[in-house]
Amino acid sequence: MSGAVGYNPPPLSNEDHENLEAYRFAQFAHEKAGVYFPSASELQKDIPNSVDGIKSHISQLKDRYAKDLDTLLDDQVERYYEDALDRYHSYDPACLPPIDDPEEWPRDYHTFKTIYHDENLRRPTTLISRFNTEVTTALAALNERQVPHLQKLKKLEESERARKKREEEQAAQAKREAEKRFPRTIADWENHSIATRKLWLARFLTFSFAEKEENMRKQNPPWTWDDVDPLNNIYKQDANFRDKIQKFIQSHGSTDPRRKPAA
Repeated sequence: MSGAVGYNPPPLSNEDHENLEAYRFAQFAHEKAGVYFPSASELQKDIPNSVDGIKSHISQLKDRYAKDLDTLLDDQVERYYEDALDRYHSYDPACLPPIDDPEEWPRDYHTFKTIYHDENLRRPTTLISRFNTEVTTALAALNERQVPHLQKLKKLEESERARKKREEEQAAQAKREAEKRFPRTIADWENHSIATRKLWLARFLTFSFAEKEENMRKQNPPWTWDDVDPLNNIYKQDANFRDKIQKFIQSHGSTDPRRKPAA
């Protein structure tokens, strides 16, 4: 066929180069770093059901990304040098001395940069752009994998905060209800958090029978002797506790002992 001998194929267009690089990167990603963009169902698999578990899994994903990125950058370095050699050899040897052995190519970054970006050579903007796209793709893959974990982590943390808030509110309410009742033990009285009421309870133990009954009726709900007797009997029988009560009252000033404190 006429013209077949010595036929030279037409040069690749920029679009052809882009497609080849995209294909090459897809192969690299599959062989070296696994599948970057798994399906939605794959992303939902093996997500832990605890806050600590998800945080640990996210940390593992980031470690995996760091290793994959190192592998990618090592590959880009080699392609960078190969491209530099190709560009270098494409120019007139009279202007730029040939380098036959790639090992003789300067590996020091600053020396290499000076040569590679020499004004006589076309700057590798297309290659650098591809590298940036590949790194961005790798980062997008990490984000894609993290999204289901972060979404579940957010829900679990919100649920945990709500649970803790409920427990704190319930504990506070239980404590308020408990402090409305008459303390049954010395520890109950000592742990009373409202200072004025604690002082009034101490004074109550010193009241006469009639004064106690009068103040018991004023409580809401009213106290019974079943409520009062446990600590009242301890007060009668334990001299050390009586002494502690007297000293507590003396150290906290004096007011009308029959005054009912605010609830």
